[in-house]
Amino acid sequence: MAHTYTTKGSRRYRYYVCLRAQKHGWSACPTKSVPAGPVEQHVVEQVRRAAGGPAVLDATPRQVEQQQARAVAEADRRAAERAVGRQRAAVTAAVAAGDAAATARAEQGLADAQRKAEQARQRLADASPRR
Repeated sequence: MAHTYTTKGSRRYRYYVCLRAQKHGWSACPTKSVPAGPVEQHVVEQVRRAAGGPAVLDATPRQVEQQQARAVAEADRRAAERAVGRQRAAVTAAVAAGDAAATARAEQGLADAQRKAEQARQRLADASPRR
């Protein structure tokens, strides 16, 4: 079946037509065409029934938002962990170079990165489902 419509005056009539009937003639398909409204209403009812009713349909957007929040929190956590790794390397390089001022800056940067990583881990824990 394919969706189509016809217009009479200012009114549009939507319906589904059998593709076999369109291609091979009306005698090739027993159904030929059906009004769109009842077919679409039936499909919506079947989807609602299969989805478990209004409660499931109402919960779906909330679940999508929660999954997105977890994905963002996980991406933030990974970025924060990479920053910690970079700052550790900076501390190691500054110590190896014997540069006390650079070492102090790198250690401060490492402390900041570790704090941000802990905050990101906490946001991820908050966004994750409780079990």
